[in-house]
Amino acid sequence: MGNNGTKILEEERIITAYNLSEDSRIIDYEPILRASEGEVVFRDTKESGLLSIRINPVMEESNGGKVSQFHLSAAG
Repeated sequence: MGNNGTKILEEERIITAYNLSEDSRIIDYEPILRASEGEVVFRDTKESGLLSIRINPVMEESNGGKVSQFHLSAAG
């Protein structure tokens, strides 16, 4: 929705989850955005952008977790 509450685009989401092993998963997220009502411009904001992921606090870097090669892993 636009600032005035009018429709500005259409969204379709395709989410596929893969169960690789007992302790490994992949989530593939594919957003499809269609500017159905005219031009749409995305700009940088202080928010997280198009996709953000909430994770268990034990996986946060401040708690010893690490992000490597796009994989999140818990400390220990």
